Amino acid sequence: VGLVITPAPLTITASNQAVQAGTALPLGTTALTSTGLITTVDGVTLGDSITSSTLTSNGLTTVPTTLASGVYAPPNVNSITPSAAVFAPVSGSRGAANYAITYVGGTLTSSANAIVTITALADTKIYGNSTTTNGVTYNSNGLGVVTIGGTSYSISGLPVGDTLNGLSLTSLGGIATAPVGSSYQITPSAAVITGTVPYTLNYVSALMTVQPRPITIAAVGITTTYGTPVTVSQNLTTGYTIGGSGLGASDTLTSVAVNYYNGTTNSTTVPGSTGAATYNAAITTSAATGTGGFNSTNYNITYTPANLVVNKLAVSLTANSQSTVYGTALALGTTAYTSSLSSLPNGDTISGVTLQYYSSATVPGTTTVPGTTNALTYTGGIVPSSATG
Repeated sequence: VGLVITPAPLTITASNQAVQAGTALPLGTTALTSTGLITTVDGVTLGDSITSSTLTSNGLTTVPTTLASGVYAPPNVNSITPSAAVFAPVSGSRGAANYAITYVGGTLTSSANAIVTITALADTKIYGNSTTTNGVTYNSNGLGVVTIGGTSYSISGLPVGDTLNGLSLTSLGGIATAPVGSSYQITPSAAVITGTVPYTLNYVSALMTVQPRPITIAAVGITTTYGTPVTVSQNLTTGYTIGGSGLGASDTLTSVAVNYYNGTTNSTTVPGSTGAATYNAAITTSAATGTGGFNSTNYNITYTPANLVVNKLAVSLTANSQSTVYGTALALGTTAYTSSLSSLPNGDTISGVTLQYYSSATVPGTTTVPGTTNALTYTGGIVPSSATG
């Protein structure tokens, strides 16, 4: 059997519409919402979109003037039925053939009263937040607090002199813990209108998109000394920090992989044999996991590395005292010194040290050259330098 790619499920829903009895209403081709369109795959933008769909009531694209007053909800023959979706042409996409489409009808309302249509506007929010881009704050049940006159809805058909004083929006996407997704319905309801003109309300839903929450998980830099191994901390604060917008909802991190990367492999230990230097971005973070509903798909995580600084090991080399008889030259050699450390790490050894008196490896025995030596004690006269090993 070869590779089989099955169509993705797609739901196309006709929006509710309303008409004043005795008036014809063209249903148009764009009063609809859809859930399930594939817009990106593995970070690649596909761009599938629906440009139109046939909308009919009792087989007609225009509601006739003879339709009696009433509320026609699916599956009533006079409800609004979508079909024959048209996709925007996208290079490499087969459009409708890539989807198993389910069409869902909308409600058609015909009334002798004035038709007041309240339409929820598409909205977005960040995972973990309860307040949306349009300024609606939702509670734990998905009920939103709407600012009258704000940007979360539109209203049309309101009779002159009438006033909208209250409105509710509900959406499961508004709940702080709602996972990332783009298929959350926003449903308007409970409008409060004051005035004297009889009216019939028509509510039109929209979609809420929950976007990933941006956070930064940054490694904490490590400073050590050559010869001293260091265990890389895996703990919050000492091993990594959380920045950006921080964790959302009740999420907590239980682990983050913090490693020393030597250019080839990862390790949770910086070996004592690592040479003295500054290693840029050598301490890395990855693979965050958590509890309380934590799911990495709900986050846009930026992992930020830190530097490893290995300082030089301090070693003091002190020249040993030496003596000679006045008039006798003295070769200072390379081994008459004392080290502050009884041993060096990693098997390192010092094989020799340059010892000099007045920049010379020999104390002169004559009085005709620089550095003439008389019979005295010369404190600090032998200078060590340039250790080799």
